Parts: sequence; structure tokens; C-alpha cells
Amino acid sequence: MKLRGLFGAIDQGTTSTRFSLFTRDGGLAASHQVPIPQYYRGPGEHTQDPKSYLTATQECIGEAVRKAGVTRADVVGVGITNQRETIVAWDRRTKEPLAEAIVWDDVRTAQDCDALATHLGGQNALRAATGLPINPYFSASKIAWLIRNNPLVKSALDQGNCCFSTVDSWLLSQLTDTPCPVTDISNASRTLLMNLQGKWEDRICELFGVPQSALPEIRSSAEIYGKMTIGALEGVPICGALGDQQAALLGHGCTQVGQMKNTYGTGSFLLVNTGNTAMPSSNGLITTVYGQFGPSAPITYALEGAIEAAGSCVNWAISSLNLAKDLSDFTATAQAVPDNGGVYFVPALGGLFTPYWRNDARGLFIGMTHHTVRGHLLRAILEGIAFRTGEAVKAVEQDMNRIVEAVSVDGGMVANPFFLQLQADICGKRLEVPASRELTSVGAALAARVGCGDLKDWKEAKNATQTLKHVQPTSSNSDLLWAKWKDAVPRSFNWAK
Repeated sequence: MKLRGLFGAIDQGTTSTRFSLFTRDGGLAASHQVPIPQYYRGPGEHTQDPKSYLTATQECIGEAVRKAGVTRADVVGVGITNQRETIVAWDRRTKEPLAEAIVWDDVRTAQDCDALATHLGGQNALRAATGLPINPYFSASKIAWLIRNNPLVKSALDQGNCCFSTVDSWLLSQLTDTPCPVTDISNASRTLLMNLQGKWEDRICELFGVPQSALPEIRSSAEIYGKMTIGALEGVPICGALGDQQAALLGHGCTQVGQMKNTYGTGSFLLVNTGNTAMPSSNGLITTVYGQFGPSAPITYALEGAIEAAGSCVNWAISSLNLAKDLSDFTATAQAVPDNGGVYFVPALGGLFTPYWRNDARGLFIGMTHHTVRGHLLRAILEGIAFRTGEAVKAVEQDMNRIVEAVSVDGGMVANPFFLQLQADICGKRLEVPASRELTSVGAALAARVGCGDLKDWKEAKNATQTLKHVQPTSSNSDLLWAKWKDAVPRSFNWAK
């Protein structure tokens, strides 16, 4: 039987592009994924070619449509979700990129941010306005770096032709007939240039030397931005856009205040819905926009625990350190030892985000002896990721003054039962694993359904996914593990000056 009434989702992640087609009941009709080339030009630098986003997206759309055996007439609308703080500089006339995209985990501006924080009286000087600390993670310092260091960017800026945007805006400009650069409010909230009321903040834009005329128009997360003008879905509207972690929060069905999810990708990101209140954090969390689900809808906010390295640590151990042949060997070796052998790993490979916000921290193995074997190191890496996520859960409990009973989880590492048990034991929380493995894409497709009017109320998304299994904590020695962890973390500070 031919599929009709489908909704698509472009997921432009850090390491790959994916396009998925979903039925209205959340069923996956087809999907296609391709990797994105990564460039590491120098210490702390991570860039990508913006054109690769477009070519990969077109390939994925074409292949998914072919696999599903459908035409553009069968697709109602498409949503976009994307790596968030990554910044693209492009010419708004020619729509050509002016530089390589600077990826969210690029830390070349760490010293710039430290200097600005010192000048303003601390890294939290802009939190009241933006919800964010001054940190190279966010887009503003990346834009300022491009203005200072890239002649093409500076020339286009002087001529009034330069646009600085997150990946959603870049793709919308390339794929649709939208007449001007636009961005979704959840992505704009990650730039450090938008205030919590959803407007570009004059004072902060001036502080970073970024003209507002070079920034896209901020729109809601669910509306028609334009119709696609190229590819297999030409004529289909793109009508939803969310940053990847906000999309995952929606995909998990977290439509009520207090509901939370954690996604294990390149990094690990825990978000909790705080409703229409921009809740400040006293425990190192980010106050961010969840989304605005319609042009006239109120803004919905979230608290976020951002963990800088998760899956990237596993890949690093395999590809760079050669501690394991592949993922299967990694897990089997880590599982072969009964405990960590007293070894702890602080995954500060590019600094520490929540709750420390330390640009000067660096990765650390500690506690090794003559009895340490490879399995202890690999298990310590998995435990380090779990501890970092556990710290975000504890911060949420303190900020919201409520006990977290369960955390809904997704991402690549959820496929590893051994890691899930470690995470449940270290957190002391029940983990809920949804049946769907495509929750970021599910969230983007749900936003598109709202944007084209197929869903009248975004909170209907709570029925989008079903829980596949629960993982209960079983260990009784987590207090001892936490005590040693808290001793290990500060030893990673002050390493990068």
C-alpha cells in the first residue's frame, strides 16, 4: 500500500546528515544517512565545509524518498534539526559560504572568552540576559573570531552582504525560497547574542562586534519558512526547526514541566522542560529556549546540562589511542573487569561544561598502578561519561527542588546495555529507553506537523513514542564511587593556560 501523509526530518548532526520520513503515528517509513567530513586544522580547532551539509542533505532526501517508494506529493512537510552552536558565515547575495563552519566544540576562542569574562566581572555576567555563561561553546565568540581573522568575512561585512547563522538558517537559505535569512528561536538562543525574550540583544551584539544586520530574523520553531526549490521534494514546505537537543526533548514527548531526557551523541545533553518560565540556575546549568511552537505561541524554556564529550571519548579511545579494535571490543574489554580498579577518567578533552565551565580543564586518567589493565581504562571512560551526566541530573534536582525519579535516554550509547547499567547505578535513577532510535528526527517531524497545522497543539507530541525498556539501578557502592570522582575532577583544572 502506498504511503501518504508523510512528514520528513532533516537531521544535520555533528558527524553525519540524516533524512527520515515518518508516518503520522510516528512510524519510520524510510531513512538515509551519510557522514560529514571533519577538519582539525590546529589545537582546539574543529571545522566543516558548509557545502557538505547541502550535498549530504540532498543525497539523503533523494535516497529516503526512493527507499520509501513515494513522491513529493506524499510528503506534507519537513522539519530541520541541527547541531546548534556551529556557525556559518555566508554571502546573502550569492549564498556562498565565506569560510569553513566553526563547529560547536571548537575552543580556539577560549582565551578571548576568559578575557571578556574578566573584563565584565565573571563568566556569568551575561547569564541574566541570555541564560548562558561566557564560553567558547556558544556562537558569539566564533563570529567575533571570523570578523577579526577572515578577510572574506570582513569584506562581505563591510559591504553589507555577510550573514552569520547557525546551521538551520544556512540550510533554509539553500533549500527554500525564503526571501531573507531566518533562524528558529531555539537555535538563536545558543548564540549568546539573543535575550531570553527572543530578541537579539543590542548591548551584547555590540560587545562582540556583531552587527544585527548580519544576523538572521528570529522566527518561531513551527511555521512555514518557505518551500523547497531543489531536489526530490521540490515544492514541499519546510515548516519546523529546532536545535537537535530541543528536538530530542520533543521527540521524547517531554511536554510537561519537569519531564527530562538525556541524549548521548558526540557530547551528552540533558534537558528538562521548565514551561513558560526562564528558570535561572544556581548549579551550573544553562537556561535555554526549548521552543516556540507557533508564531503567536508563548516561548517554552528548558534547563540544560551540557556535557562536552561522550561518544567522542569512545571514538578517541578506539581511533587515537588504539585501546580497542572497535565498539564491540571496547565493551567486551571494559565488561571483563569487575570494577574500575581504582582508575578514574575525567573526560575534559576540550574543557568541562556543566556544572564547572572550565576552559582550562583537560582530560585525566588517575589512580593507575602496576595492576591496571586495559579494561580498567575503558571502564573508567564509560564511568566518566556516566559521572558527568550524573552531575547534570543532580544539578537539575537542586535547581528545580525536586527528586528525579527517571531519565528518558537516547543516542548511540543507549545501544550498549553495559553502559546503561553503569549510568543507572552511578545516577541511582531508573533509565527509560524509548522504542524509537530516531528521537531527534521525530522531534523535528513533530515540529513540522505543528508548523503546517497538522497538529493543533504541540503537546499532542507526548504520545509520539513508547518506552521499550527500563534499566533499574542495582549497585550499592555509588557513594564511594562519587567520593573518588569528586576528588578526581578538580585535578583536571588549571592545565591549559
